[in-house]
Amino acid sequence: WNHRTQVEIAAPIKSRGWFLHASTGDEALLWLTFRVGKRTFSQAMLQQQLGIRPLDETEGVEVYGGYERVRVKTLRGPWQSVEIGVHWLREIDTPAFREFLETAVASFQRNIERMQTRVEDLMPWRINGERWHLSNKGFPPGRKVLWDRSLLRRVLNLIGEVAPDAIINWSIRDAITVRLPGIKPIWARIRTKLHHGLEWKFLAHRGQFNLARLEGIGWNHSLAASRSGTDILQFIFRHDAQLNPGKLKPLLKEAIEGLRLHEQS
Repeated sequence: WNHRTQVEIAAPIKSRGWFLHASTGDEALLWLTFRVGKRTFSQAMLQQQLGIRPLDETEGVEVYGGYERVRVKTLRGPWQSVEIGVHWLREIDTPAFREFLETAVASFQRNIERMQTRVEDLMPWRINGERWHLSNKGFPPGRKVLWDRSLLRRVLNLIGEVAPDAIINWSIRDAITVRLPGIKPIWARIRTKLHHGLEWKFLAHRGQFNLARLEGIGWNHSLAASRSGTDILQFIFRHDAQLNPGKLKPLLKEAIEGLRLHEQS
């Protein structure tokens, strides 16, 4: 109440903003400005619901004006404002206005609660990364997934067999990363949300393998040098037979051993 021309109703914790500003400085109108969540109200529908007409069309008003007394505006961020200019108490002493108030209060409270939640806490790959990466969600819209979704679990099982101490990070939206004790850089990255295949990249000591060693593994494969002095082996898989554990498993063991020996030297 401590402002000359404005009454404020704020959130329970005032730093979270205000819900209502009632401006008392106009001779003819009490302007009520409500702050609600974006897209809560449509101006045309709210004008029809409340039935508050311009002053020119209001009986018993000596001050004239043809402007609308119910206005809805989009604000910056997640907010929308609703301005209502009131002359008679009977204009808002109605079931329609009480219904509007209930909706406005609920919308404001939801927005406040949503703003207190970190955006990353709402991301499914952070809430339950394993479930997210093993699910059918997150792929490019309109693109057919061309690989067997059970492949990811088989690849992870294979990693677990050759490196039981592997540390898996599930918290990235479209990939899983794997770290190994005794090896400083991230050892492997598995991209789980490509439509054309499951992509698996892992490191090996520079010069440890050539392309001939990769034959018979994957739908596609490549070998490239990294900036860190290691080689990057990349495989893309589409179905189970392309894993070829008889060739891939010894190759994985050799790559991990080579990297650990290099780290120790």
